[in-house]
Amino acid sequence: MKLDALPRAVHRDDHVIRRGYAVGFGQWFFFDALPPAIAFGRAARMSTDCTGYGVYEAAQQLRFCDHHEVDEMVLLLTGTSLDRKDEVELLKGRAEWWWSSAAVGAVVPPVEDPCASDEAT
Repeated sequence: MKLDALPRAVHRDDHVIRRGYAVGFGQWFFFDALPPAIAFGRAARMSTDCTGYGVYEAAQQLRFCDHHEVDEMVLLLTGTSLDRKDEVELLKGRAEWWWSSAAVGAVVPPVEDPCASDEAT
C-alpha cells in the first residue's frame, strides 16, 4: 500500500510497526537500514531475471486479526524510489557502511596481513 506519510513505530503485543526500507522486484524485501537495502537492490538489478526494481522508505505492520485469528502483515510504502538518487548524497553521514562507494575517502582502519613480514625472503 502506498501512502503520503508512514505511521510512527509501534511495539505492542498485538500490533507492531517497524520503520525501514523496502526493496521490490517481483516480491518485496524489508530492511531496517538504508545501506543494505540499496546494496540488495543494486545487486538484484545485475540479474538477467530482474526487469525493474525500487528502494522505498517503508513501514512493516504486523497486527493480530480477530476475524482470521492470525497475525497479518502489511507493507506500507511512501515516496519515489530512493535508489534513483545519487549514492553519495543518499548515504551521507553513514560512513559506518564502509563497503559503500559513498564512504570513499572515509578512514578505514588498516588490516594487518598476518603472513606479511618486514624482512625480504
